[in-house]
This record gives sequence, C-alpha cells and structure tokens, in this order.
Amino acid sequence: MMKEWIKDAAIYWNEIHDGGEEAPEKVAELDRRYDEIMATAKSEYEYEPHSEYTPVNHAKPHSQYL
Repeated sequence: MMKEWIKDAAIYWNEIHDGGEEAPEKVAELDRRYDEIMATAKSEYEYEPHSEYTPVNHAKPHSQYL
C-alpha cells in the first residue's frame, strides 16, 4: 500500500518538476490514500502493539551505524 503511494507521489512530483501542470484532484487523491494508509497503520499498531522485546528507542540516527 505505502510502496504504491510513494511510487505514485514520486511520479506526480516528477511530472510537476518537469514542467507539468498541477492537478488538485491528484493531490486530493494522494492525500486521501495517505490518510487511509495512516489509519490502517494506527489500527494495526493498536491491535498488536510492540512487545516487551521490542527496543523502546529503536529509531536511532543512521550515523550511529557508520
């Protein structure tokens, strides 16, 4: 779901960046789909939250791994 959204958003951005016309209906569709993705993610997380074995601070800067 998110992979397709990212692909579609990138294609739209590239079209605009290359001189294409903005399409408010396309932006509205991307916004709607994004909201659906976030709602799904929230409901899945609430249904099955992380376990006691999941590190609490798992989001660390990439530089830590260099």
